[in-house]
Amino acid sequence: MVPMSTLLADAAPATRGTSSSPDWLSPLVTGLTLVALVGFSLGFNAPAWTARAIAVLGFAFVGVFVAVGPVRRRHPQVALPALAFLAVATVAALVSGDVAKATFGLYGHGTGLLFAAGMVGAWGLGAAVGDRWQLRLERAVLIGVAINAVVALIQVLWAPPVDGFNLTDGRPTGLFGSAEHFAAAMAAATAMVGWRRMPARWERMVTMAAAGGVALSGTAEGVVLVVVLVSALLLRRTGPDWAAAGAVVAGYLVVVVAAGALGPVEFEDPAGFATDSTQGLVTSGKAFATDPLFGTGPGLYRTGATAQRTRALAESALPEAVWLDGRNIVADAAVTVGAFGALALAAWVVQCLRRGRGSWRAAGAVLVVFHLIAPLDAGMTMVTFVALGAAMRTPGESGSVHPLAALALIPALLLGGVLLVGDLRLESGYTDHNAERADAAANLLPMWTEPLDAAGRALLLERITRRDAEAGELARRRYEQAVALDPTDAASWNRLGEVNLTLGDFAAAEEHYGTALDRYPWSVRARLGLAEIALAQGRIAEARGLAEEAQSIVPTGVGADVLARVEAATGLAG
Repeated sequence: MVPMSTLLADAAPATRGTSSSPDWLSPLVTGLTLVALVGFSLGFNAPAWTARAIAVLGFAFVGVFVAVGPVRRRHPQVALPALAFLAVATVAALVSGDVAKATFGLYGHGTGLLFAAGMVGAWGLGAAVGDRWQLRLERAVLIGVAINAVVALIQVLWAPPVDGFNLTDGRPTGLFGSAEHFAAAMAAATAMVGWRRMPARWERMVTMAAAGGVALSGTAEGVVLVVVLVSALLLRRTGPDWAAAGAVVAGYLVVVVAAGALGPVEFEDPAGFATDSTQGLVTSGKAFATDPLFGTGPGLYRTGATAQRTRALAESALPEAVWLDGRNIVADAAVTVGAFGALALAAWVVQCLRRGRGSWRAAGAVLVVFHLIAPLDAGMTMVTFVALGAAMRTPGESGSVHPLAALALIPALLLGGVLLVGDLRLESGYTDHNAERADAAANLLPMWTEPLDAAGRALLLERITRRDAEAGELARRRYEQAVALDPTDAASWNRLGEVNLTLGDFAAAEEHYGTALDRYPWSVRARLGLAEIALAQGRIAEARGLAEEAQSIVPTGVGADVLARVEAATGLAG
């Protein structure tokens, strides 16, 4: 006869859910997480971002509803700092001076207020997954990582000549468009499987393969993550797991040796990575000091930090390659949402790691370390907080929530549809040089300057090829709209300067290049534009000085053509 206590214990889990409705939430979480890992399409202007950005909307609208409701009641100590972070981010967006951009973030990165809501929502949804879907969610993560690994192998062995799908700086990116985030995905899988104390041979093989994937990324971040993984496995409270640690080291070293012998992957210089990370923190500190209370606004790191960028950081990067975030989640939060927001975020993550357990906590911890040395991402950042949430869930929970929560999908689907159509038209505007399509994208995506840039490029090309004066004026008007939309963006001022230079309006071009230098003091593009103007007006010594100054910032042949024309002009003058 079965004891009554056993019956009650078996029956208890069925009453733990927030309602008796079917569990529609867990499949949604699983699907969104898979999209966050593999969402990619060459049909989009931002192939590795647009689909993931739509997933972020799902996490934001549905997940916050769940985090505020049932998850907050189960885990109040963790939900409090999470919701405090979101509240501070909301205030920061409202006082930013550009509410639209602070809400959506920058195009192609999208780390604004909706992204912050997505972080909270991903955590809430991860914590609300039902028992029956826990293993399925884990499998979805491993399947998504495996798909990225296969794509990375194709990129290394075949190197397809397709923009957005090829090697970046000699390193594979999988479906992330970024070698760093590919490394993070592989490290998360390594932690998830390697953390288990099970002798199954296939699990050790998966651990070795995933660690090899970290090495395949060729990134310095990957080295840091492997060191963290091995250290964690050897310092476990229950005793060191030598087998898992050995599998990680073996998988990593085998791929490093193979890649070094065959030469398909270019490994990042650790010294350069350390310099960039240090200078990035210095830049973030200077930007934070300008507005420590509420920051520049969610997703607007570029606005506050570009003018504060150090020369050392500018010299180590490609010309005009400004950072869109702080490459450190806490530093980024300090700049964009201020001290209170950064403290709330840190407290939230620490509480998640303290109270979480199992392989999900291991994966989440590795991804948190990654976010201290690398940029935010619409894919991996969401997966990070899903993992932190799943690590906290209580066994026996059904995962069901009130059916009305499904209504939150409506605004997510509507906004996602607008983003999808707008980005498709933006892609057509750029690739087909179609100003009408670009203008249509601008109507759908009025918070971003990229559609105006696409229209301006198409019109300027028409002005050059057809000698259409009206098209030139229309191009100038598009770029004037762009700088009015985002007056803090040095790139938009440079483009406006280039249009005026093409149209022969040297005075306006010089003014706009000067404004670009105010926004970004190390702008090579602005210096070369000013050199072109000086050369055209016969100010040869000034042109030489500007071109040489540009070369001193990025000594990679930049400005060589201008200097050659300066020498030619000097010879003619002699």
